[in-house]
Parts: sequence; C-alpha cells; structure tokens
Amino acid sequence: MKHLALRSAMPSNRFCSFTNSPSPRHQLGLTLIELMVALVLGLVLVGGVLNVFVANREAYRSTENLTRIQENARTGFDFMARDIREAGQNPCGTPLVANVIRKTGAIPWWADWNKGTLIGVEGSQDRADIVAFGTTTHARVAGTDAVIVIRTEQNEKIMTNHDLASLEMTLQSVDGLDDDDVAVACDLQSASIFQIGTVSTSLISISYDSSFASLNCGDELGYMSPVDSCPVAPTLPLLPKTFSSGAMVAKLAASFWYVGYAENGQRSLYRTRIIKKTISGVPTITFEPEEMVPGVQDLQMDYLTGTGTTLADNWVTADNAVFDAGNNAWTTSNVNQAVAVRINMTLQSEENVGTNQQPIQRQLIHVVALRSRDYLF
Repeated sequence: MKHLALRSAMPSNRFCSFTNSPSPRHQLGLTLIELMVALVLGLVLVGGVLNVFVANREAYRSTENLTRIQENARTGFDFMARDIREAGQNPCGTPLVANVIRKTGAIPWWADWNKGTLIGVEGSQDRADIVAFGTTTHARVAGTDAVIVIRTEQNEKIMTNHDLASLEMTLQSVDGLDDDDVAVACDLQSASIFQIGTVSTSLISISYDSSFASLNCGDELGYMSPVDSCPVAPTLPLLPKTFSSGAMVAKLAASFWYVGYAENGQRSLYRTRIIKKTISGVPTITFEPEEMVPGVQDLQMDYLTGTGTTLADNWVTADNAVFDAGNNAWTTSNVNQAVAVRINMTLQSEENVGTNQQPIQRQLIHVVALRSRDYLF
C-alpha cells in the first residue's frame, strides 16, 4: 500500500524530460557536403561582387582617362588657337612695320615681323636655332610639326607725346613695361619694333635711345624699303618718323609651339616664348620651354592660303610651294599667305586602359582663321 501511495504521489509527466530531449541524430551539425556547397555558393557570390567591382573600376578608369584626353585637347586647342588667331596683330592694324632690332647684325627670328608672323615648320625641318630635335627633356620630337607666331600683347598703352630730341615716348601708363623689353609702337601709317632702354615711372615715359637699348641698331623708327635695312635718319624733304598723340605701344610677343619630351619621358605640347632675364648681371632676351598640355603625342598642321582676292581650294603643308627651304622660312615675296590653320592633334591617355591593355589614343582636329587676314575671305 505504501508503494502504491508513493507512485500515486509522483507527477504523471515524470518521464517528460526524457521523451522531450533531442535525439542524438539532431546534434550532429552540418555535413561536409553541406559545408562545401555553402562555401562554393559563397565564393560564387563574392566572385560576382568582385567582378562587378573590377568592371566598374575599369569603366571608371577608362572614362576618367577619356575625359582627361578631352580636357587636354580642349586646353591645347584653346591656347594654340588664341595665339595663332592673333598672329600679325598690332594695336593699329598697320601692315608697314619698321624694325631696329639687330642682334649681332641680323634680326632675330622672334622679332622678324616682315619675314612672317605665322611660319609653319614641317616635321622634317629641324629648327635647331629655336628647339632642336632630340630625346632629352624639352627637346622636340622628330616628325612632329611646329609653328612660329609673332604678335603683340594686348596690354597696349596710349601715347600722349613723342619727343624726337630726347628719344622718349610719354604714355598714359607704363604698367607692365620694364627696362630692356621689346615693344611695338604704331599709328595708322606704320609701326616700329624696338627695344625699350629705360622706363620712367615718374615721367610715365619710355626711352629707346640705342646707347641704352643694346638691341637697337639706331634711333630712327621710320619704315624703310627694303625692310631688312636698319632705319636711318631720312634726308630732306622726308621727315623723321614721329608718332602722334593717340598712337599705341605694346610689348612684342613671339612663341614657338611644338611637341617635346617632358621630364617623365612622355610627350607633351610645349610653348617657348620671349622672356627677359638677367644673366650674369646682363639683361638678356631668351626663351624657356613651358609644358602646356601633357599627353600630346603628335602635332600635324595644314594651311589654307590666299592671294588677296581668292582662296586656295585645298589645304597645304608647310613645305609646299610657299616654303623657302634655303631660308628656313616662308618667302615674303610669295603672294600666297596662310589665312587659316588646321591643327591635327593626337593625344594619349596616361594609363593603359585600352581593350588591349595599351593607352587610348584620340585624334582631334581644330581649324583656326587668322584675324589679321580676314580681308582675304
């Protein structure tokens, strides 16, 4: 009876802790096959994500390099077009230009206005007097065209008086003008290229006395024929050249555009332009190359010529009939002259983002008409 009473006092679900516990079969975890399948699926997923990332990254690099090519092309064309468009421009627009600049007895190329203010240089022509062919830094790349541009800067000054006795020109302002600068004075009759001897900020004047201006061959500024002769004191009844009130004075600007080697060994578009430096205490007119646009691989230029009444019906290269190979310049006696320039520029990306793991190259063309020769159209 005691045993029956004890059994009746125990809970009816005394065996539930055994019957509800998980069986050993549910405690085994993942099998090796399930783990391998999970790893494979994970790798496929990660690989897809990486593939999308790499594809997007390559697309971004390609787009970035193409954008940089377009920006470089726009910059290069803008700089070159602005310079070429102004070739032969002086504040007065006169075509008669006298020249007293004589360095060692001859007019230097950067001041020889009458020989041509726009001179094409063919890729086979080595202008060693400006920038020679070579493979060193800043050297010109053989086979690429170049061009010489001569004009005046746009900071012209108005003249109020020209005193022949003191060889001085009084201006409304001398800002931007310095001793030994090369300048152009002009009126509606003629112009003259000369070197400034001294600039007086107190008198607001410039002097062109050849005693102080080392490049001037004399003190006369009158136009002469032939133009390669140094202007001399005229004989009666001719009068010395006197610029009247309202004449203009502007600094001379000359530049040489070419493709050269940059410091990293790559090719770039370069410009050399006239600058004044003091070397060993002596003021000197010199040129220094400026890297304008990186990644420019080639530069080819063609020219449209005019005869004064009609235009040529095709574009010609710099070494065509108007080119004087013996004088390394276009002949001044030839009636043909360039009225427009077609610039063909090849640019290359900085990175190897092409389909063949090579740099991308693009060839772009831009046409520039010269303002000083609009009358030929």
